[in-house]
Amino acid sequence: ENGNDNNSPGTDETEQYMSLLASKKGSLLSSYTWQDYNTLGLFLTKGTLDQPYQDNKLAYSNIKATMNAGLWNLDPGPVVLTDDKAIIFAYSPYISNANPYAVPVETATRTLYMYGTHLAPQVSICKGDNIASLEMSNAMAIIDINVRKTDNFQGQAILQEIAIEGRNDSIRLPIKGTMDIMTGQLTPTGYGKYGFEKLEQKLHTSYTDTCFYRLTAFPRDNKENEVYLSIKVNGNRMSLPMNEEHDWKAGIRNIYNITFNGYDMEVEKVQIKPWKDVEVKDGELNEREGKQDEE
Repeated sequence: ENGNDNNSPGTDETEQYMSLLASKKGSLLSSYTWQDYNTLGLFLTKGTLDQPYQDNKLAYSNIKATMNAGLWNLDPGPVVLTDDKAIIFAYSPYISNANPYAVPVETATRTLYMYGTHLAPQVSICKGDNIASLEMSNAMAIIDINVRKTDNFQGQAILQEIAIEGRNDSIRLPIKGTMDIMTGQLTPTGYGKYGFEKLEQKLHTSYTDTCFYRLTAFPRDNKENEVYLSIKVNGNRMSLPMNEEHDWKAGIRNIYNITFNGYDMEVEKVQIKPWKDVEVKDGELNEREGKQDEE
């Protein structure tokens, strides 16, 4: 909750302050699933984004909620409620002057973009039911790549680059776009490839944290031979198609275990897991810096 005292002196009897709880989809409704300084942007409406609560766009649009020691602090606050019902749409992380129909998103920083509304069975809040319970869903997919060398390869293997890209210029991966916070729909505005450069990382015969790489991606239905994974080891670049059976879905991690045998690479295993076991820190994945080449 936001720590406001709903019974503080001077509050109009027809008004009350809003308190806030938020969960991530698939997680418990608990503040412990959030890190300090995680942020939400809140739009209080009469039902749709173009109908601000109390017809007051200035007071009820893009309110910043910041997690601090288990409480959501609202700015500007306190947020006043009346007997009229308020329907909330939210997104994360907060952006000042955000257009809720087109919040900017990108893949370079691997930010965990989220959108959400009331956690069922709640559908709205008002003065008599002032605690907003929100459920936030992830808008993007995660691509995790683990790389190791095979047990029978005794030579040194230095991983230098990893890239995911379309087979040709007509198949492009979106790296920038916008998000509608009511639906989570992403609209691409820029294209390129996902990846890492200048790694100079020694491969081992087992999967280790030092050879673990994480990217965020726009969800997509992968078709046969459309998307390729390329890896550069010891100055030699190899590539292989990513399995069309494994689509990239919002809120889902695709974990690719890759082996290098001294002259080629192969996918040893693919795991599909939900995002709920991915830590969020300051709105971004706390991993290596991603590299993207924009067209």
